[in-house]
Amino acid sequence: MKPRPEVLSAIDTIAVLDRRAKFEDGTAITVPPFRISRECVTIGLYQVFQSATGHITIAEQQDSKNLLDNELVWHVATEKLTSETAFCLSPRDAIAFCEWAGVRLPTEAEWLAASIVEYKLYPEDQYDSMIDNGEIDQFYESPHALAFSPAAEITADTNSLGQHVIRNDPQICRHENWAESPALNRHYRSLSDWDLMTAFRIVCSDE
Repeated sequence: MKPRPEVLSAIDTIAVLDRRAKFEDGTAITVPPFRISRECVTIGLYQVFQSATGHITIAEQQDSKNLLDNELVWHVATEKLTSETAFCLSPRDAIAFCEWAGVRLPTEAEWLAASIVEYKLYPEDQYDSMIDNGEIDQFYESPHALAFSPAAEITADTNSLGQHVIRNDPQICRHENWAESPALNRHYRSLSDWDLMTAFRIVCSDE
């Protein structure tokens, strides 16, 4: 699978080497080297794909929210709009983009490996205190490949029902009881389900 030049020129990919991903149940695995986009796919890049293929997102088919008409981009100046994250996408929309672009979605393990190199668990009261004291930047100082994103992001690991994992922002430290509450950090969504907050990153092989 060879990425399209126009895709590679529009994204900033980061090499991730010899990282381990740790899941909610304590399982940890070593992830082979790969490259992941630092940012989520943008409105502009997704529109290039739509212009080339005629793809209509699930949300657009339902005459609902779309890339340019949702609460997350209404405040953005027109000249900056295309550089914003492309929200309101379903796993099917993300997969269609990847197939056209010559890339793929990250696996759940890759997403975790790129997101969190080292992280600490803070008790809830300490977590709240750090936010109140303006120490939130400490959550972003550990080395990680991914830029901060408010999106819930699609990864490629599916269960037997053909649903994709939707992960929420990994860079903010999880609460003390995160291991007992996996639903707070991950859930499954079927291929055609979309959401206002859903976006995606892409991965290309590190060859």
